[in-house]
Amino acid sequence: MDEPIVIIGPMGVGKSTLAAALADTLGMPRCCLDDIQWDYFEQWGFDHARAKHLLRSDSAQFLAYTNPYMARAAVRAIGDHPGCVIDFGAGHTAFDDAEQVKPLKAAFANLKHTFLLLPSPEPAFNESVLSGLSDGMTMNARFIRHPLQLELASHIIYTYGKSPEEITEEALACIF
Repeated sequence: MDEPIVIIGPMGVGKSTLAAALADTLGMPRCCLDDIQWDYFEQWGFDHARAKHLLRSDSAQFLAYTNPYMARAAVRAIGDHPGCVIDFGAGHTAFDDAEQVKPLKAAFANLKHTFLLLPSPEPAFNESVLSGLSDGMTMNARFIRHPLQLELASHIIYTYGKSPEEITEEALACIF
């Protein structure tokens, strides 16, 4: 497979688990955007100290500062990692600014397999299931409800009550 398979969704939903299982099953390399984004950020002059300060003091300002970097990294990862299974961080698909959304939609437009993982179709239920998984729950509520994820996904898998093996089988059925 020449194009990447991309896994998106909020924090704690199983993106990394599915990416690892698909990569193993399909014999493809795996790429975690949360890990590789820092190399991209460094190239673009990201200020870690500023980001840490904003994260502690104001989540809206933190997102305003980091979102342009995250959107750019998401687009670049798709181009830089053909033939890989890429698990995106929760924040890599939750943008409102047209300058961030437009190139991201263009990068996703030709992908055949973008999997959005959510516990269920109900956002309130998803928030209750995923609450307490992170200090960033306020941000995770934003990720759970963000409409861009639905636009980018070619497949949605509801994970609640399913084993990792069942979720992997469901994803594989979409691929083949």
